[in-house]
Amino acid sequence: MESCTCEKCKGSCLKRPCWPTPRGAARIIEFGLGSRFMMDWWVADGGEEDILILVPALVGYVSEWAPSRPIGACTFYTDNGLCEIHGRLKPLEGQMVFSCLTGEDKVHGVCQKDLHEKIARTWDNDFARALTERWLAKRNLSLSGKPDTDMFSMFAML
Repeated sequence: MESCTCEKCKGSCLKRPCWPTPRGAARIIEFGLGSRFMMDWWVADGGEEDILILVPALVGYVSEWAPSRPIGACTFYTDNGLCEIHGRLKPLEGQMVFSCLTGEDKVHGVCQKDLHEKIARTWDNDFARALTERWLAKRNLSLSGKPDTDMFSMFAML
């Protein structure tokens, strides 16, 4: 798997966890690491419903809902500045994003600033919804526990 080991790229794991596809998340769960996820979401446009997304947890949010402003270190970030699951399980977003490039650069033909939304949209299907429902149920979490989306915090992240 291609990766960059510059300080900027390694440091991106300290800013926020990268997002997997539903199949990628299922593989991580199969390896017994599902307890190190948190439930995040993509804020929907207009009349659509938010899309739930299982992602590596922020430190302090293991097996919980993500905060409305999910900024912080990934639970898979190691003391040597690398991803613990990089080899075979690293989420797709982390495989494709190189923080040392600008937002306009393309990696594997995808503009980095569009990648987050593209991965979020892969969670808008029955397989992904079943995966998130099982994960929530196993942890006795409900949709009513999802934090309210703070629009001002969202804009601060841009």
